[in-house]
Amino acid sequence: GFELDRSYLGYEYNFGKGVSVKGVLDIGQSSSVNDYNHIAYIKNALVKWNIGNFTLQGGMIGMTQFSYQEKFWGYRYIYKSFQDQYKFGSSADLGVSASYKFCDWISADAIIVNGEGYKKIQVKDGFNYGLGMTLTPVKGFQIRLYGGLNEAAEEGKKNTMNMAAFVGYKTERFTVGAEYNYMWNASYKQDADQYGYSVFAS
Repeated sequence: GFELDRSYLGYEYNFGKGVSVKGVLDIGQSSSVNDYNHIAYIKNALVKWNIGNFTLQGGMIGMTQFSYQEKFWGYRYIYKSFQDQYKFGSSADLGVSASYKFCDWISADAIIVNGEGYKKIQVKDGFNYGLGMTLTPVKGFQIRLYGGLNEAAEEGKKNTMNMAAFVGYKTERFTVGAEYNYMWNASYKQDADQYGYSVFAS
């Protein structure tokens, strides 16, 4: 039969002079198998300021951990990217992020968020920090490096750390990409490390 598992309702407004606001409501199914009701979350509620090569965002913002790979892949709604599928991080969280494009071939970004995603309120201490760098040495060829630290909020738990490396090449006729990911102390558990890779082409 026909079904609609997930839907988004959003609005974006540009005030001019580089200032804009954006709000997105995410409506999806409950994770419980026997619950057929839909649940709504605030996916994005942010203020964005862009001046020249510098961009600053605050509020319920999109995470930078795997958003670049999703955009490069271009088929987010057919299948999730690796880090999203295997819960290496959340797609949105409450905090601030900044990015700067130094020149045509290199840009960097930093983010500080609660670390609990957009489906949970801030109930524990600790933050999630991330640093990323994107390189475009030649037209169409792109490299993305990211590192993150999610602080453990409970005694006896260990900080979770993430590392991601992505390379991709895109032309008008084809796209190819490869990604490697490593997560130390998954679920804040000592030595519960996880890793994986993915490749794609279109």
